[in-house]
Amino acid sequence: MEQNSTDKNLITLDKLMTFVHRCIFVLSWAMLLFSVIYTLISYGKLDTYIGIHFGPDGYFDNYGAKNWTFYPIICSLIILSIITFVNFKINKVKLGFNVTESGGLILRKVFRTVYDVVIIVISIFFTEWTICIINQFQLYTVIPVFAVYAIAASFVFLLIMLIVIKKVYKYVPPVEDVKPSQPLPEQITKIKPPQTAKSIYKKQKNKHKSKNKNRKK
Repeated sequence: MEQNSTDKNLITLDKLMTFVHRCIFVLSWAMLLFSVIYTLISYGKLDTYIGIHFGPDGYFDNYGAKNWTFYPIICSLIILSIITFVNFKINKVKLGFNVTESGGLILRKVFRTVYDVVIIVISIFFTEWTICIINQFQLYTVIPVFAVYAIAASFVFLLIMLIVIKKVYKYVPPVEDVKPSQPLPEQITKIKPPQTAKSIYKKQKNKHKSKNKNRKK
């Protein structure tokens, strides 16, 4: 009964994580789409020369033509595409770690959790960047600082989980799968010694003698 309840809890948790993962995926790309639409609508109202980059204090430290408004959108598109491709590959290919099947499943969930954290943080940051450029507002520096710490913490979490999973779920092959490099002692007695030309000649000579004895009888 306890095993069944544990399995049900794991299935429920897996479904919840899958639902959250899909929501984050859709939300991240929806924010990118929002940035594109918002920029296209507001592009005609922008000045020819605007602030496009922010310093550590959140104020503009670089200015350029309004075409650079699409710069954070392009950066967001490239990064989201790379992260999504890596996540897709992790779910399809072998991870290459010497762990059990359960360990592999847990490891994939850890990768997916890190993916969710990174993609949503990056999407929020670049969306805020786009909005601030269009409206020429000061950048709210809490978000980029939070983004850096969140991404760093997620990769530290990934590294710790890799070490833990490799120790706890280390794959040990069954005994029957291990092939001995040398024959066992009981197998050595069954191995026949190689026949030489002399031993073959003696066998043939003995056969010939036995045939002659039978003929005499």
